[in-house]
Amino acid sequence: MELVLPSLEEQRALLTSLRPRTATLEWVVRRGVSPEPLDALLDGFDTERTVGIGPRPGYPKPDRDAAVLVSRAHRDLFARLAENGLFTVEHDSRGDRVSPTGLGFIDVGFLDDRKRLICSTVTHAGIIHLLNPDD
Repeated sequence: MELVLPSLEEQRALLTSLRPRTATLEWVVRRGVSPEPLDALLDGFDTERTVGIGPRPGYPKPDRDAAVLVSRAHRDLFARLAENGLFTVEHDSRGDRVSPTGLGFIDVGFLDDRKRLICSTVTHAGIIHLLNPDD
């Protein structure tokens, strides 16, 4: 299921529902995106850094250059995400557009305890993909 431009309240409700099922968070920093907001968010948490990511919803081709930071899905990280939201949507006369939150345009993947992707964002487009990991 694809959620397009959900409000901050809807994002917070989604984060609340994902928390019990999420074991790991993937933070995807694509080329040209500043990692500094993520560094601040993850300060004090253990992370593992890798480079490259396979195809996923919203990105049908692998991205060999993307930096990926993986962290345990600690409840404090969910609280920090809920404070900022995943992205913000501005509604004006020119139409809807996505603006970055304090996290910038960093994509987030939510993985279950078997490392299956259950949710992912395409932040610059304002899209959240909810996945059934058994598909």
